[in-house]
Amino acid sequence: MKVINLSIKNFRGLKDIELDIQSHNLLISGPNGSGKSGVIDAIEFLLTGKISRLQGDGTAGITLKKHGPHVDSKKLEESMVTAKLAIPGIKQLVTISRCVKTPELITVVEGNANQVESYFAKIAGREFSLSRRELVKFITAAPRARLEQIQALLNLSNIDNTRLTIKKLENSSKADYTSKKNATLSKRNEIALQLGVGKYSGTDVLDAINKLRATFGGEVLSNLSKADTKQGLNFKPDEASVEINWLQVKVDIDTLRGFANSNAHENRRRNLLQAALILDRLEDRAKAVSISSKQSMIDLALPMLDSDSDCVLCDKAWETGELAEYLQKKRIFLESESRIAQEFRNHVDQLKLSLNEVIVVVSRLQTVLANLKNPVSSSLFASWLKSVDSLAREMDRMKSSLEIPEHVSSEFSELCMPNGALPVLKDLESIIPKERSEKTKLSEKWDVLTRTDLLIEQLIACRVNEVAAKLVEANTVLLYNSFIKARDQVLQSLYDSIKDRFRELYRFINNSDEASFEAILEPTEAGLNLTVDFFGRGQHPPHALHSEGHQDGMGLCLFLALTERLNKDVLRIIVLDDVVMSVDAAHRRRVAELLKMEFGDFQFVITTHERVWSEQLCKFGLVKKANQWRFSGWTVSDGPRMEQQAGYFDEAQKLISSNLISEAASLLRHNIELEFESLCDGLSALVPYSSSHQWTLGPLKDAAITKFKKALEKAKVAANSWTNTEAASNVSARISAFDLAMAETNKEHWILNPAVHYNEWATFDESELSRLCEAYRSFMDCFRCPSCNSLMFIVTDGPTETNLTCSCSRSNFGLIKKSA
Repeated sequence: MKVINLSIKNFRGLKDIELDIQSHNLLISGPNGSGKSGVIDAIEFLLTGKISRLQGDGTAGITLKKHGPHVDSKKLEESMVTAKLAIPGIKQLVTISRCVKTPELITVVEGNANQVESYFAKIAGREFSLSRRELVKFITAAPRARLEQIQALLNLSNIDNTRLTIKKLENSSKADYTSKKNATLSKRNEIALQLGVGKYSGTDVLDAINKLRATFGGEVLSNLSKADTKQGLNFKPDEASVEINWLQVKVDIDTLRGFANSNAHENRRRNLLQAALILDRLEDRAKAVSISSKQSMIDLALPMLDSDSDCVLCDKAWETGELAEYLQKKRIFLESESRIAQEFRNHVDQLKLSLNEVIVVVSRLQTVLANLKNPVSSSLFASWLKSVDSLAREMDRMKSSLEIPEHVSSEFSELCMPNGALPVLKDLESIIPKERSEKTKLSEKWDVLTRTDLLIEQLIACRVNEVAAKLVEANTVLLYNSFIKARDQVLQSLYDSIKDRFRELYRFINNSDEASFEAILEPTEAGLNLTVDFFGRGQHPPHALHSEGHQDGMGLCLFLALTERLNKDVLRIIVLDDVVMSVDAAHRRRVAELLKMEFGDFQFVITTHERVWSEQLCKFGLVKKANQWRFSGWTVSDGPRMEQQAGYFDEAQKLISSNLISEAASLLRHNIELEFESLCDGLSALVPYSSSHQWTLGPLKDAAITKFKKALEKAKVAANSWTNTEAASNVSARISAFDLAMAETNKEHWILNPAVHYNEWATFDESELSRLCEAYRSFMDCFRCPSCNSLMFIVTDGPTETNLTCSCSRSNFGLIKKSA
């Protein structure tokens, strides 16, 4: 798509403007605050229904309908943008308009409405505009943010939405598996506590069971595939004799004493410390507390956001797409926080298992004490159980609040073995009957096997649930990894092509110092890494070592590479809003050449506040004279004063006619020096060294004349050596014209003398400065192509100069003569 004509009425700071562009590039120059960006906003609004500078951080309370119209406009329907467009696939030109009152609607004034609607649906979401404040957003962004920006630019956001959905399934299955696994661990711990084998081990548990079975003359079991530890045994227990299972009491007392040893204490302290360190990784603990509900709300809300609306929760007005973009970013943030929160909860679950062990054993002993006729004081056991149970519930609250209360650390160790517990355990152990009948001892062991059977049956059920949950988790992990692998295979080729084009463009504008520049652009799970070569010293993040000017050049080149890939066949318009000013001055000429030579199929809309840069764009033939506009004198009521931008010689003559001699002299001298500086650069002319890296007109002019004349003479010799009479005739005519211009300037030698000091230019009278202006105008035309008006430059192949040419190549002279 290209713009033929653009009409802007009562929009932003523009009252009534019409620009007849005719599909060509448009240049708007002028000082800051002259209304240039209003044109950029108008084009963006026409194509998207939005104004991006009214959205994002720091724009609370700013809306399109309130701040899009001209401040004096009384009716929203008066604020509109209209354009005649050439659209790919549509033979006839179409005219459309968009009104601030109904920004989501496009009115087709001329053309087929269905075709226009179909085209705008195709370009929806495509970016085509780059402002100065966004120039390095791809370069300095974090990998996650860069992925969002580039995928948004390439219209690939749905790919990451799918990734997020699958990731959510994976996280949910992992949480479920963790819960089922903890249930299994808890049951195993109960079995270990029942049998007094310390930590659960299949071998140790089986050995303990077989040891008990041996007392009944049972065969050795080789596995625990079912809950039947008493298989093959024939014994009838004495129910009265096992009212208190003293065998179990002894096992439980030994277990509790094990909780008090120094190794167990250190392990508990270390586990709490690790849990605290996990919490420190959360960016916003308060927001992370309600992650699950927030994610669910966002997932429900996103599919319903398809137009301008007020948020139903806060009543804030949002522009089209802005709320969806905000919620997407919020969901990505919550996803990262959720992973850390889940890691913390898993750790707390492991800590709680230790408390559950204490609860199981203390509960059994408390029951024993309650059944004793002359019981050992049971008050400590009752308070112990109550405190441990309270701390276990505190663990559950910790999982919800994502906090570790200060008292937990000390209580956790104390409650595993509180003060005074060891003497009570010793007293309890002392009343265990030393002499019990053989029948009683067998009954106690039988009781242990019976209880173990029940626990093994529960363990088997837990294991079934755990295995099922593990299978679901494995499948979701496989699904996610397969998706990432497939995504990367598809996207890597895309990113490689963008990287190669980015590298090519950056080398073009930095051919003098980074001709071997390399870059790596590679996706990670949820990000996109970009590293660049730093003068052959290895790959580094682009903003680590490169200057800001080089970073800006990278930002421009990456944007151009992405936009070319996305829009070449659909939306052939690129908007650069005061962008190139940030690029190093030494590379701006190459940027102008780049835009003209590499992006000739695109229509550029360029704004700049620097007059010299606008002159450079024009000199290289990037913008036709009719499409060079200068904005100035902006007022609230009328907007900017517009005039077609004249060359600096015409500007100087206007100033001279108004007797503004000093201003005219300054304009002339500044621009002529810059022109000769560009000539010396393009011709590789030898200019005497200056430690300040600044040169005055004299050395620049002498060096350019010398090199240009030598190049013309070299071209004449080359043409004659190839017996190319037409080329020889053309270059001879060029030499004659150059000599004639030189002769004419000699008539004004005293005024053109490069030795005349800068400030003396401003002391000339009106006629003298006017003659100087016209003399230089004629002289500078000798260095230009008559077709594209660009300055001539020399093309090299390594150290060999091959051609003296121009931007359009119509003025092209070979410099290599035929070998003898």
